[in-house]
Parts: sequence; C-alpha cells; structure tokens
Amino acid sequence: MLHFIFYLERIFSNLISNAVNYSPENTTLKIYSKNGKNKKTVYVKNFFLNFNSDKKGLGLEIVEDLAFKIGAQIKRRKFLNSVTFMVEFPNKS
Repeated sequence: MLHFIFYLERIFSNLISNAVNYSPENTTLKIYSKNGKNKKTVYVKNFFLNFNSDKKGLGLEIVEDLAFKIGAQIKRRKFLNSVTFMVEFPNKS
C-alpha cells in the first residue's frame, strides 16, 4: 500500500509540476475526476506555451512506468492550445 501512495504522489506531482512549468503566467490549471462504469479517471489540463505531443520526456516516461506498476494508465489529448493528461484507474470487480 505504501508503494501505491508513493507512486500516486510521484505521478501527480510530476504532471502538475509540468503543467505549471509549461503554462503561461496567470493561467488556470484544471484538475478534476470522473467515475465511469469501468474506470475512474483523473484529468490534469493545462494551457501551454509550447508542447510537442510527439516527444516524450524522461518525466513522462517515469510517470507511465509508475502508473503501470499500480495498474493505471496515462493518456494524453492535445487540443489547439491545451493538453490534458488522463490517469485512468480500472474499477475493481
């Protein structure tokens, strides 16, 4: 259980830190969650100065690895001036 909490903290710490660092000053960062039938999803959305969705930094690779270790999955969706990272947790049966 301690590993789960530690990994979860690292995942969100990294995603939020990157969202803050790559957003223009005085920009709103949106963090919200949704409970679906088969999964729970936490969203981290930011408005960016420059984001290359084709390139993955070391931080995102670490986040994806940690998510895998706790049974979660990281997805990202790029829009015209924003990017949303989704952390999906399957519902336990």
